[in-house]
Amino acid sequence: MELEEYNRSGDLRLLQTFLADNARWLSTHTDPDNYANQVDVLHYLHRDAEACTLMPRA
Repeated sequence: MELEEYNRSGDLRLLQTFLADNARWLSTHTDPDNYANQVDVLHYLHRDAEACTLMPRA
């Protein structure tokens, strides 16, 4: 939901919220698509080191 709203508003806080919510989800549900979304958003925010740690799961 946050990603859709971000696309409309451009509010970077929504991406931060997405990362936190998605990280909680990924702690109990291993879903390659959600890992890929997490990696994409981290790269977009130039948090490449964090993204690289998740890439093998995406």
